[in-house]
This record gives sequence, C-alpha cells and structure tokens, in this order.
Amino acid sequence: MAFSKQPTRTPTSIGNVSIILKDWPAKAAGATPAVAAGQSAHFAVDVVYSDGTTEQVRGNLVPHLTAGQAQGLVDFITDMRAKAVAELL
Repeated sequence: MAFSKQPTRTPTSIGNVSIILKDWPAKAAGATPAVAAGQSAHFAVDVVYSDGTTEQVRGNLVPHLTAGQAQGLVDFITDMRAKAVAELL
C-alpha cells in the first residue's frame, strides 16, 4: 500500500496577531524562590494556508524589535504598572 500524496500548502494570509507584555515585581530576598524583577514580550501570529488550515507561530518578540521599539514597550509596561499602583491600590 502506497502512502497518499500530501497536498501542497502555501501561506496565503495572516490572521490574528497578539502581543503579550509581562512585568513582574521582584520577590523579597527571603522568598522561596527569590525572583528578580523583570519584563517580557511574546507574540502569536495566526498563519492561514491555502488549504484553509491555520497554524499559530509563537515566540519571543524581543529579537524582532528595534532598540527604539524595545524601549517604547519597556516604557509602556512601566507606565502601566505605575498606573495600576496609583489607581488600584
């Protein structure tokens, strides 16, 4: 019995594009585990193929940013943390 030939798929369009920004505070030195403060940026992009299927490509956003874009996101998430502290606490 022969294997059936797989259809050729070509990416035809981009669906949803999602950006996930995170900012976390440092845990106290005595906390278990102690964690340094940090920030991260990740992406998810839906790629639509010619056969109607969609696959999601995910990854670290930082390597895809210019220095100016990275600084803009750092400034934005820092401002959002300050806004949350000022308005929610």
